[in-house]
Amino acid sequence: MQDIFTAGSNSSSATIECGLAELINHPEAMEKVREEIDRVVGKDRAVEETDLANLPYLQAVLKETMRLHPAAPVCSTGRRGSWRTWWRSMSGGQHFQLLPFGSGRRGCPGMVQAMQVVSVTVAAVVQGFEGEVVGGEGRVDMEEKEGMVASRQRPLVLVPVARFDAFPALA
Repeated sequence: MQDIFTAGSNSSSATIECGLAELINHPEAMEKVREEIDRVVGKDRAVEETDLANLPYLQAVLKETMRLHPAAPVCSTGRRGSWRTWWRSMSGGQHFQLLPFGSGRRGCPGMVQAMQVVSVTVAAVVQGFEGEVVGGEGRVDMEEKEGMVASRQRPLVLVPVARFDAFPALA
């Protein structure tokens, strides 16, 4: 039972970190995600799970992140790809199963929850904070290490700067 919970949290945190790192390395995509969140959610409340259906660009970013950086190793040849091969399924309205979760009877039972947790976490960080990369001259090194969960070789270290107070009643 412990393996199930560990696998779910490790892979989700690795996906969140890779998603944020890719957005930092692609400021034009970060700006589009931030504009979408500001337009749909506004700046007077924090993003919620109910907002996710109205954030298609964010969903596309996370699907592309999982395509380029699947949390579970898919093959031994390494994962190569270009961030610029943006979301072929988005314009055609097609829905493809997410490979990192498997499919059919052997598919991950936690896929829906994982997608919600990852999506709302990335959205909340993008909505609530701007950040400066510590080291790396403004770019995040995307090199991955091998293991049961494919995580980044070096942890993502940011200095967060709040964009707005999502919890004004607590101040």
